[in-house]
Amino acid sequence: MCGIIGYYQEGGFSADVLRQALSALESMRHRGPDGAGVHLVNSQTGQSWSLRTPDSPADLIYDLDLNTYSDGQADFFLGHRRLSIFDLSSDGHQPMQDVAKNLLCFNGEVYNFLELRETLSGLGYTFSTGTDTEVILAAYRAWGPEALSRFNGMWSMLLFDAKKGQLLVASDRIGIKQLYTFKDGKCAIFASEIKAIRELRESALSLDQGNIRFFLDNGQMDFNTGTLFQEVKRFRPAHYEMGKMANFAQGQAKCHRYWDFPSTRRKFSSPAAAAEELRALLDDAIRLRMRADVPWGTTLSGGLDSSSIIYAAQALRQKAGQNDPIHTFTAIFPGKSGDESHFVRHIEKDLGLDACYTNPMDTFDFDDFEHFLQHQDQPVVHTSMYAQWGVMKMVGNSKIKVLLDGQGGDELFAGYHHHVYKYGRSLMLRGKFSAANHMIEAFCEMKGLDPKVVKGYIRNDLKLYAKLKLGYKLPGPPEASTWNAAKTLSEVLQLDITSWVMPMLLRYEDRNSMAFGIEARLPFLDYRIVELAMQIPDAYKIHAGWQKHILRQAMPELPDIIRFRKDKKGFTTPHDAWMKTYRDRFLAYAQHAAEAGIATTGQKAVDQLNAVQLFRMAGLGMWIS
Repeated sequence: MCGIIGYYQEGGFSADVLRQALSALESMRHRGPDGAGVHLVNSQTGQSWSLRTPDSPADLIYDLDLNTYSDGQADFFLGHRRLSIFDLSSDGHQPMQDVAKNLLCFNGEVYNFLELRETLSGLGYTFSTGTDTEVILAAYRAWGPEALSRFNGMWSMLLFDAKKGQLLVASDRIGIKQLYTFKDGKCAIFASEIKAIRELRESALSLDQGNIRFFLDNGQMDFNTGTLFQEVKRFRPAHYEMGKMANFAQGQAKCHRYWDFPSTRRKFSSPAAAAEELRALLDDAIRLRMRADVPWGTTLSGGLDSSSIIYAAQALRQKAGQNDPIHTFTAIFPGKSGDESHFVRHIEKDLGLDACYTNPMDTFDFDDFEHFLQHQDQPVVHTSMYAQWGVMKMVGNSKIKVLLDGQGGDELFAGYHHHVYKYGRSLMLRGKFSAANHMIEAFCEMKGLDPKVVKGYIRNDLKLYAKLKLGYKLPGPPEASTWNAAKTLSEVLQLDITSWVMPMLLRYEDRNSMAFGIEARLPFLDYRIVELAMQIPDAYKIHAGWQKHILRQAMPELPDIIRFRKDKKGFTTPHDAWMKTYRDRFLAYAQHAAEAGIATTGQKAVDQLNAVQLFRMAGLGMWIS
């Protein structure tokens, strides 16, 4: 995993502009602390040159340095910051150029690269490194853009086809590795983080007041391709674009979708059969994601998702004769609501883990919180994201460079409360009122909720659904209406993955991990598991009040206190306590946001905002600062 940037400028770069591009690459040093690489391209002639930088490997030969570059010599800058995971030698240096003179700048991992390399070797391709990067280049020569559908992993990539004089830009199926773009007719920029684009085009950026307002009112961000800047967009997951450089600058590169959710449901002989298939895929997803030439570990919260990964990984390693303890990392809040240390310590004892703990409450520092927000590139919704930052900081201080994480389980298998409400509504829309009532009653008994209140939520949701079907549109972006108009639970889950929940969580995961040079890998988001989850009947996901029922069936070896736990609360933090302790500093940032004109509080004064409103407003103030 790394940081990448591609920068095209019509007419070519001056040496001064080239220095700005190097500064933009430097802004992502944290993503790739193990080195940097740059190639310059003249897109008109196809000629390219490697450029020596202060962080370039010393044992390689370069064509140019800043002193020997001539103004206008190149019009495309391809930059890479390396986090070494496979083949730690300089053989893995990027941008990588193949025998066809194609250039690849790649962020992420293709986990099945060994299997692909074997297939390609059978077709006559040869390899000289132990990297997935070299395999991607060979796969492109063999299959063209169709190679993307063969990759199992996470990625954003920029591949310059020297023969065609065209650029291929692609993102993985789910958007785990985000890529941001800027285009103004004469210039095109692609970067792993928005801050790199700001380094190059800060004066050309204007705030998107619609997205800012929606964030303040609803706490939602990353739900479409927009950002808080009108001119900066998030590249669409599961798509690739290809064309000449000028096509990209003008927004005319051809866009292709190479993957989508399954369009049909499957019939399973029984829930047990579906659970067995899920377990087989989860085991294989974890097997692939344990591959690394550096030490790896896992996060552990005490919940179903992270515990499933731990137990499955332990079983796989024992089969392979590996008995050393797995490294785990956990945020705890002793004595506070939501603390999960009891569950984690039970697993630690059961499996003999090498467990590490951090208490963000004890280590909270407002200056560090500001640093955390700077890395996010956009404001955050809640302090729980800072707890994850604390975990990643702890990992960064260890020898671990690869981290398996349970992100995605809730979105695939219906782990949020709103999934129960949407499923109840779906049952009622199909006339299954008795089934809906039994499901709601069981869920409320399990969670200690009032069934009358929950049924009231669902009745209101039914009314909104009916209005939307009659043509009513909710205020704000169209995604809000689309999400509320989804009929089935599976449709809601797909929208949670593509827009409403997962993109924002993936941004947090990426920024928090990469801030400390950590590669976070997400087994549940293996595309095969995603496809299976969308084909599993909704009734297998929520059953007798149990959410994620199919995953519980797939993991029989989990301790009962984990497998049948009823009180899981998610990644919690003492949010209100932090807001109270540092209220004056939050107020100052919120006031700055108001005075800068980037956000308004309506009729309320800043000091009258509640804790949720104040946190969002203050986040905007910190972000713009």
